[in-house]
Amino acid sequence: LRPEGTAPVCRAYLEHGLHNLPQPVKLYYIASIFRYERPQAGRYRQHYQFGYEAIGDDDPALDAEVIDMAWQFFLSLNLCHLSLQLNSTGCKQCRPGYLSALKDYYADYRGGLCTDCKTRLKRNPLRLLDCKKPSCQQAANSAPRSADHLCPQCDNHFNRLKGYLKLLEIPFEVNHRLVRGLDYYTRTVFEVQPEVGGAQSTLGGGGRYDDLIEELGGKPTPALGFAVGIERIILNLKKQDISVPPLPGPRVFIAHIGDEAREEAIKLA
Repeated sequence: LRPEGTAPVCRAYLEHGLHNLPQPVKLYYIASIFRYERPQAGRYRQHYQFGYEAIGDDDPALDAEVIDMAWQFFLSLNLCHLSLQLNSTGCKQCRPGYLSALKDYYADYRGGLCTDCKTRLKRNPLRLLDCKKPSCQQAANSAPRSADHLCPQCDNHFNRLKGYLKLLEIPFEVNHRLVRGLDYYTRTVFEVQPEVGGAQSTLGGGGRYDDLIEELGGKPTPALGFAVGIERIILNLKKQDISVPPLPGPRVFIAHIGDEAREEAIKLA
């Protein structure tokens, strides 16, 4: 049972020799996903997800392209009142310093943390920023920010990404508590959320995972992607009383040979 779609795509990238193709390689998937968690509105133990992965390039312009694709998808559904949340969690060079700062900070709050966060504090304190428990959220409000601990390379990457998003006129908000729920993310992370409901109602999101393919046995390969929960999209369409837009018709190019066919071609076009 797959808990998510990115790792299987990365394994397919390696097993089928896609690293030998011109990079980046761009792939998509539609699959059923399984999570062992408490069912609630918009959150199920089995749901359908589609995702897009771009593998083989660390240019922040590719980050902007992927985010733009996700943003345009939601706009194409006529969904309103959406917020793009953005952050950078650094890389394996600068993240250890940030994790150390988080451990030092949370040492004073340990008594008020939930059971899961007490465990995460030892294994991966970054995940404490993602906890939805009120007591943990209160502690996270004043926690050290990853943006203040980025190495020069990650800082430059993040600033260039923000510049591209401004160029594309995509509104975004830097959310210093955004880390996503999977440990493989590096540098860019993002989520698209409804303005009412916040992180617990996230429609889709993603980020970079520049170390994952190497961890699966491949060569160091930068990559990023995003995923969208289909049931949650349907739920929000119903909430906003929006009908699914019709599929666009086929695109046809009409060419004419000679002047006599010009008028007919113009009428058909």
